[in-house]
Amino acid sequence: MPHSELLRFLAHVRADPALRQMMADALTADEVSLLAQKRGFLVSGSDILRFHGQSPRFQETYQYT
Repeated sequence: MPHSELLRFLAHVRADPALRQMMADALTADEVSLLAQKRGFLVSGSDILRFHGQSPRFQETYQYT
């Protein structure tokens, strides 16, 4: 999965307050990936963890509130 797919999903999350809350309630990367997949984004839990490990800015990107 290119990072662009995950970044597109995160942009979608920022624009949707209900989805932001679901993301805040998610406990695992797999739960986050299911939210993405239900919305048509090809993102896996492993993709999220890999991106998190590679991106020092992920924490800033991942803030939803």
